[in-house]
Amino acid sequence: MNFSQRVLLLMALVMVTSCSWTAGAGGPQPISARYGDFRERMLRQRLAKQAAYDKRERDFFSGERWKRY
Repeated sequence: MNFSQRVLLLMALVMVTSCSWTAGAGGPQPISARYGDFRERMLRQRLAKQAAYDKRERDFFSGERWKRY
């Protein structure tokens, strides 16, 4: 085998290894799936903040904080 054949064989082995590694890992998620996960997480956080605010407001205006004293 001369030098150029060895280089071509090495390149082929690297390509096969990298392709099998990528296929085995399942590849990266599509952007739409990542955006969906991000959007769902942001909506959950926003709903949690809104629920906490509503509870504080309800407690404040219900007079419960004044009944303690």
